[in-house]
Amino acid sequence: MSRDVSEIMKGFLILLIILGHNTIISPMFPELDFYLRSFRTPIFFILPWLYIMKPPTCQKIIRRSGKILFWYFVFFIVQVFFYNTLFDTTFSFGETIKAFFLGGHHLLKGVTGYMYLWFMPAFLVSMLVRDLYNVVSKNVRNAIIILSVGIVVFFNFNAYTDFPAIIQGLFFAALGIVASQFSLPKEGRYVRLIYMLFIGCSILMFVPAAKDWVKLFMPFLGFWTIWSIVDNYEYHLRWLLPIGKLSMFIYLTHPLIFQFLLRVVPNNYSQFLYGIIILMLTIIISFIVAWCMQKIIKSIPVIQDYL
Repeated sequence: MSRDVSEIMKGFLILLIILGHNTIISPMFPELDFYLRSFRTPIFFILPWLYIMKPPTCQKIIRRSGKILFWYFVFFIVQVFFYNTLFDTTFSFGETIKAFFLGGHHLLKGVTGYMYLWFMPAFLVSMLVRDLYNVVSKNVRNAIIILSVGIVVFFNFNAYTDFPAIIQGLFFAALGIVASQFSLPKEGRYVRLIYMLFIGCSILMFVPAAKDWVKLFMPFLGFWTIWSIVDNYEYHLRWLLPIGKLSMFIYLTHPLIFQFLLRVVPNNYSQFLYGIIILMLTIIISFIVAWCMQKIIKSIPVIQDYL
């Protein structure tokens, strides 16, 4: 997978995530939200497993982990401050420290008011598993692959949101390991088969009796389908490239911008139209803020060297 294809995919996926985090629109379409959640976030974790595998170095691991932890810490502190300043909460230093180190949806929401920062420590764990997987013997890899299949099946019927970051990271690493065992089909008939399976499973995701079983395959079918489409129509989708390159900063800032917009944009429209207006403003402002953050980092050599 080329880096540009990966970034275009991230650009598309971050737009789906912003849509899902829009608490005006997503509650109007709960089944659609359930469907999109079945693959939009998992694909972010799968993507690194399709890059060229190189033996990890200690310097690379420390630098990447430091970058993730730095931004996790910054936004964690910001959210703890505003949550305890703007709302009538009882601050607990012990619970705050516990939430920071254990991560997870519920612990983080309890001290920051939001769940979405769970992604950062979970992604850190997932990438460390990737580094480990990269250096073990073939026999150990085979055992890890078998274990990963079991983990994926287990979490298809158990909510990963109920677990701390280390368990969440292991689950998403398992998704990446399983997905990396298959190559993107290049021949037309196999590509059409993937599309048909994705469309068929997408329809079944709206059938109550089938959706809990079908969602097991959605991260993989969604990944291969989106990858194939972007691979074949990359030229027409390059407008998503700058969004994808800024996806981490957009992810970190968009919930705060969304909450700010809810407080300053008057609701003089229907609920759906108001949600669309807030959605578009969130995307535009998040992109601008993320672009400015990147420019500031690049303008300061000391920070750029580490982040």
